[in-house]
Amino acid sequence: MCGRYSLTLDQESLNAALGVEGLLHPSPRWNVAPGQEVPALLSDRGLPPKPARPTWGLVPSWAREPARGTGFINARVETAHEKPSFREAFAGRRALVPADGFFEWRDETGGRTPWWIHLEGRVFTMAGLWESGVDGARPGFSILTRPAPPPMDRIHHRMPVLLPSGEREWWLRGSGAAEAVRDRLLALEPPRFLVRRVSSRVNRPEHDDRECIRDVGGGDGPPPPPEQTSLFSGPGD
Repeated sequence: MCGRYSLTLDQESLNAALGVEGLLHPSPRWNVAPGQEVPALLSDRGLPPKPARPTWGLVPSWAREPARGTGFINARVETAHEKPSFREAFAGRRALVPADGFFEWRDETGGRTPWWIHLEGRVFTMAGLWESGVDGARPGFSILTRPAPPPMDRIHHRMPVLLPSGEREWWLRGSGAAEAVRDRLLALEPPRFLVRRVSSRVNRPEHDDRECIRDVGGGDGPPPPPEQTSLFSGPGD
């Protein structure tokens, strides 16, 4: 599951980091939530990608009316190419979603605790799928998720599919058999993240400030060792 993420760079730094122009990002975001408009690069059937501000939440192409709520915010990379909601998007409507951290929730004594997973201020790109909005609505996207490898699975059993810079163009081209694309995504080696236990302030979408990533005792470092009773689950996927 990826249910929150951060993008704290300013617009100029973001465009420079990705080597693109035109990504509209007027202010740092500390707590991006489903249903909100965010910067992304969208490609359609291999055409050159375009900067856009889609809504986080994909509504399937066959839907006859706008979704209630946010639509699909995540899609499992193992099965997205087979699912009616994602099949057409997986075949050619691809997205790059920039971030500099994402949040996951870990079951601990006393409840679920949010953790911020990041790369010391460096931007990375998450693989996404998108669809045009229904009745002229803004396009919406889902973030692809994959099984989290050790030791990341000590925080949560799923994580976003992350695309290193050398794989971004391939992903946006939208070519290749669906099963081969799936296998290539699953074979990508995730980077070595730092994790930080943060305040439950991030649980509320209306909170969007630096306090959402403030260290509350976990410290930046590798994922913590698992307790025997821990369950690596969070909200949703």
